[in-house]
Amino acid sequence: MSGFKKAVRENIWAKILLIAPSGGGKSYSALRVADGIKEAYIEKFKEDTRVAVLGTESSRDKYYANEFDYDLLQLSAPFTPEAYIGGIDQAIDAGYKILIIDGISPEWAGKGGCLEIHSKIPGNTYVAWGRVSPRHNKFMDKLIESELFIIATVRGEDKYVLEEVDGKSVPKKVALGYTQRKDTEYQFTSTFNIDQESHIASSVKDNTHIFEDSNDILTKKHGIAIFEWASGDDLDEKQKEIDKSIEEGKRLQAENEKAEAEELGKTKPKDVIEIPQPELEVEDTPTQEVEVDKKAILSEIREVYSALVKGGKKPAEVLKVMDENGTKKPTEETDGEVLIKILNALKEM
Repeated sequence: MSGFKKAVRENIWAKILLIAPSGGGKSYSALRVADGIKEAYIEKFKEDTRVAVLGTESSRDKYYANEFDYDLLQLSAPFTPEAYIGGIDQAIDAGYKILIIDGISPEWAGKGGCLEIHSKIPGNTYVAWGRVSPRHNKFMDKLIESELFIIATVRGEDKYVLEEVDGKSVPKKVALGYTQRKDTEYQFTSTFNIDQESHIASSVKDNTHIFEDSNDILTKKHGIAIFEWASGDDLDEKQKEIDKSIEEGKRLQAENEKAEAEELGKTKPKDVIEIPQPELEVEDTPTQEVEVDKKAILSEIREVYSALVKGGKKPAEVLKVMDENGTKKPTEETDGEVLIKILNALKEM
């Protein structure tokens, strides 16, 4: 009796994006969702499949190996678009149906990523983007159009500011977007923003319509729901909806590139044009005593310090940044604004 059987292929390969700052639970949430997709896939097609992880976090890629069953391929710098494309191709060639890319921020802003590639191209900055953008776009096309389920994570950006509450200035963490090219979230089937403290995910964009206006911690059930939606009966209409969303994302990206070109056209030619990033500044209020939860800030400084060192940063390098922003030995006696400045500086490393 022949061991051959009919090959099965889903018409929709959902692409999910998870956005959260450090400590928000991106990796853990991705693994739970992937487990749900895997369970539903096995139930429907009666064949085994495994979860592949394309990791960029060094030893942190293995943190949950005792809780989840997955196969890991670690990327290391330089994090070029082509390195990511090669990783996706390896997953496809090996027959995986589910891939987690944890995460895609280094492709844009990491060592060897698009921003660094751009910075090393001499001449007009817009001409330089004309060489970098096609490489980035190839990576995004590969991610979105590949025939496997992909859950990608992207690093959210946040910063502490002081806010007046009951007559006192207290630190508040505010979201500043994420580390990837603008409008990346619109190219995915579903995009979730995960709160750092509660780990609750809110739907930013959802072609499935399953998670619209929902706020919940992502679990295996979300992965099952995504798979069931992707393998439903009205596949043609759903695929048209996804294709429309992808085209809309590409249109927004093209508009952004055009706007950048127009803006640069108003600027006198320079070899390098610096585009400053927006900063949230704390206003000086010398007559007001600033009271902050120093213990909480110190605890987070320790956590970020530990994460940086585990991620490959040298302790001396981290301490130097702390010293430049106030002190390399912060205590509860340190001024609250200095503690916030140190924490924000570490988060930007």
